[in-house]
Amino acid sequence: MARMKVDRISAMFRGLAILFLIAVAVFAFQFPRSTNPQAAVQANAAPVLPEPPPGQLWHFQCIDTMKYSRDAAREFLDGPTKSAQFIAAEVAIIKSLGATCVSVGTPYDEEFIPLLKQWTTAIHAAGLQVWFRGNFAGWEGWFNYPLLKNTAEHYNKTYSFIVDHPDLFTEGDIFSPAPEAENGLLGSPWASSSARKALVDFAWKSSDTCQRAVAVIQKKVHCGYFSANGDVARDVYTRDVLQKAGAVTVIDHYISSTVQYGRDLDVYAQKHKLPIVIGEFGAPIPDLNGDLTEQEQAQYVGELLRQFYTHKKQILGLNYWVLRGGSTQLLNNDGSERAVMEVIRDYFLPGQIVGTVVDGIGRPVKNAVVTTGDGVQSIRTNAKGNFALSTPPGALELQVGANGYSSLTERVETTRSQKTAVKLVIHPTKPSLWYKLRAKMGI
Repeated sequence: MARMKVDRISAMFRGLAILFLIAVAVFAFQFPRSTNPQAAVQANAAPVLPEPPPGQLWHFQCIDTMKYSRDAAREFLDGPTKSAQFIAAEVAIIKSLGATCVSVGTPYDEEFIPLLKQWTTAIHAAGLQVWFRGNFAGWEGWFNYPLLKNTAEHYNKTYSFIVDHPDLFTEGDIFSPAPEAENGLLGSPWASSSARKALVDFAWKSSDTCQRAVAVIQKKVHCGYFSANGDVARDVYTRDVLQKAGAVTVIDHYISSTVQYGRDLDVYAQKHKLPIVIGEFGAPIPDLNGDLTEQEQAQYVGELLRQFYTHKKQILGLNYWVLRGGSTQLLNNDGSERAVMEVIRDYFLPGQIVGTVVDGIGRPVKNAVVTTGDGVQSIRTNAKGNFALSTPPGALELQVGANGYSSLTERVETTRSQKTAVKLVIHPTKPSLWYKLRAKMGI
C-alpha cells in the first residue's frame, strides 16, 4: 500500500510538471514579440537588397537624356541621319561612365516612334538597358498636342504602344507609363482627396496595363516605376499601390542638404518598406543650389553619391539627370567633360576587392564576416573562404571576424574599375597542439 501511495504521489507531481510546461509553452507562443524587442524592430525594418552584379554598387545605374531625347525630339525627326550619329555618340559617352542603362524621354506617340527606335536600337546595341521615361504628349500637352480626354484613353494608348512595337523592348528594360504623373492630366494631388485617389488609381491601373501588354509581347520588362516628387512619394502613394506599380519607391527628389537627403531615404524606406530608386538626381538646381562652379558641382554630386552609397542596401538603382542640356549637365556646351563626370565614374565604375580569409596554416575560414570600415558593407566568406565586394576607389579598412578566431583589421587600397586581390589571415583564439605544430613547422 505504501508503495502504491508513493507511486500515486509521483504520478501527481509528474502531471503537475507537465501542466506547468504546457502553460509556459502556451505563454511563450502567445507573447513571443513582447519578450523580444529586437525581433519587433527587425520585423518593421525596410527590406535589405541582395548584392548587385560584380563591379556595380547598384543594380542599375542610368544617365538621363531627356533634354535631347524628349525636348528636341521634333527637331531630330527632321534629320534622321544626323540624329542617329548624335545618339550613337551620346550612348558611347554614357557607357564610358559605367552606366548600365539610359533614360529616354521620347514621347510614345506614333509621330515619335522613328526617333524612339533610334534611341532604343543604339542603347541595346551597346549592351545597355532602356528606362522609358517618356509619356504620351497629350498627358501634359507637349508639342502642342491636345490633352488626353481621360485616363482610360491613356490605358488604351499604352497597351497599343507596347503591343504594336515589341521591337523597342528587350529583357531588363523599364517602362514608366507616366513619370511624375502628378504633373499632368489629373492635376495636383493636393487639391482634394478625390484628386489623390485618382492619381493612385492611375498608378496601379496603368502599371497593370503595361504588365498585360508585355505579357503579350513576351518580354521581361519592368512596369511602373512611378517616379514622383518627394512629398508625393511619401504622402500620396501608399505601399500597396507602389507594390502594384513595380514594387519600388521612385523619387525625383531635389533638396539643398545632402545630409537631409540621407535622412529622407530612411523615411521612405521605413514607410513603404520597398527598395528605393532615385528617379532623378543632379546639381545644380539654381533655386536650391545657386550657381555652382564646376568644382562645386562635382563636390556636391560627390556628397550625394556618398549618401546613396551609405544607403546602398536600400537603393535598387539611380538615374543622373541629365547628360547635357540642363543646369545639371555632365558635358559642357562644347561637348567637353565637366569635372563631375569623374565623380560619376568613381561610383559607377567602383573598385572591386576579391579576397580570401585563411587561418595561420592556410586553411580557408568559412563564414568569416568581412565588414568595410565605414560600416556600409558586410559579407560572409563561402566554403573556400572567398568573398568579393565593390567600393568607391580609395583607401578603406576591412575588418574580419569569425567564431573562435581573433579579429583582424587591414587597410586596402582600391582603384576604379580594377580588382584588388587580398589574403586576410586570422588566427584561432585557442589553437590545438596540432595547429601549433603545423604553424611552427610551416606546413
